[in-house]
Amino acid sequence: MCRFTISLISVLILFQSIALSDPTSRDSFDWEGTKITAFVGDETDVVIPDGTTEIGNRAFYQCTSLKSVVIPKGVTKIGKEAFQECTSLKSVIIPEGVTKIEAGTFEDCIDLTSVIIPKSVTVIGIGAFMYCRSLTSIEIPNGVTEIEICAFDSCESLESVVISGSVTKIGEMAFSYCESLKSVKISNGVEKIGADAFLLCKSLTTVNIPDSVKELGDIFFGCTALKEWPISPTHPHFQNAGAGLLTKDGKTFLSCLCSAKEYQIPDGVTTISDNAFYCCKVLTTVTIPKGVTKIGKNAFEACTSLRTVEIPDSVKEIDWDAFNDCPNLTIHAPKGSKAEEYAKENNIPFQAK
Repeated sequence: MCRFTISLISVLILFQSIALSDPTSRDSFDWEGTKITAFVGDETDVVIPDGTTEIGNRAFYQCTSLKSVVIPKGVTKIGKEAFQECTSLKSVIIPEGVTKIEAGTFEDCIDLTSVIIPKSVTVIGIGAFMYCRSLTSIEIPNGVTEIEICAFDSCESLESVVISGSVTKIGEMAFSYCESLKSVKISNGVEKIGADAFLLCKSLTTVNIPDSVKELGDIFFGCTALKEWPISPTHPHFQNAGAGLLTKDGKTFLSCLCSAKEYQIPDGVTTISDNAFYCCKVLTTVTIPKGVTKIGKNAFEACTSLRTVEIPDSVKEIDWDAFNDCPNLTIHAPKGSKAEEYAKENNIPFQAK
């Protein structure tokens, strides 16, 4: 497992012993100059020869018997899907000089337990480690600036992640479906976290949103163990309202954690944004304060346990599908209000208050 303690020491010893052996024969590879275009050998432990500068796209694709690979200094590029579906590959050290881990490079390496990312890497590409089901921890080093879409999607054994301050963007679904993920440390410097970045990380309990973050999608959908938005009181762009996230001025309600069962939207809010409570499956009651004027698209869609919503007469706009698929809902609002009109148009039970 990729533990940066005892297991890391054992991994380094393993690679040291492999590195002391002779390089794998050049006849085990197809070449274009100093670029490996394909692995054609049958070795399970591969030491790529010195002088290699590039590993081509899909060079080791579906080499299902490959267990370890040592990549020498001098390699500056590892192509897309280079080691995809190497299902027996357990550990790899990427050398200094490589600047990007390309899309799908280690996708579906289901036995990969250890990977060391050098400081020269600036981008971790789309799906680079997707379905690496045996990874338990990862450290994103100083130097990486972007973690792209689905980079670590479905790494189901991943328990902890440390993201350095050089990272400015975490892409959509970057760590989605990491069901064992408990702890994420995000350093100050990240400016954008894409939608569904931690989708269905059901074990996540410890995470922080640094003050540098300016743009947030609905990043914690399905994180049922997370009870409160991890926003500091000094954050310049957002504020925490328990299970709710608001803009700093308190006027726009952005998102509610799906662990909330009852929620009272704070006074001062004027707009409930699109998808704000989307698929909050255990939510039963919501109180909307006077002063709210708009409820956005799909705001409460698929809140299947929602029974009661109190809507004031200040609400003048309820966008499409705002309460779609809420089979147990009764809307409570003043007679003659926009909420009553909406309830009748959409066949939702209504009770005047």
